[in-house]
Amino acid sequence: MFRNGLTVVKFGSSVLRGEEDLPAVVEEIGRWCGREQYVLAVVSALGNTTGELFKRARRCGEPTALFLAHELRASRCRLVKDVDGLYSSDPKCVVGARPKRYMRLGWQEALDLRGKVVQAKALEFARENRLRFEVAAVGRAEGTVVGEEVA
Repeated sequence: MFRNGLTVVKFGSSVLRGEEDLPAVVEEIGRWCGREQYVLAVVSALGNTTGELFKRARRCGEPTALFLAHELRASRCRLVKDVDGLYSSDPKCVVGARPKRYMRLGWQEALDLRGKVVQAKALEFARENRLRFEVAAVGRAEGTVVGEEVA
């Protein structure tokens, strides 16, 4: 369907806090376009200026991105967040040593984190459809890959 692949990249209000964040998002989309792939950008919210449509999208942005990736048979799905992956605990709330960032997690392990970064219904959809995806921050190549159960 997409000769060089399709990457779905999702952005929400934690990354798009206002217009000042748009250049970084455009640059992130450009990074993926530079790989001669098709890119589908899903924007679920824009800071505190969201209208009713965006308010509804906040509840379904991640599931929508994963659904589109699944239905379009995307070669990659990346959820862009304000953190560079999934952690054992919230890195913003920990005093002292930074919590462990996971490089890979199975769907159930990610669900066990209780939806702190990725919505539970998005994780359940990914697990049911065996859909692998990434969680990463803007401008960061590395993140957490969520997919097959890790032994």
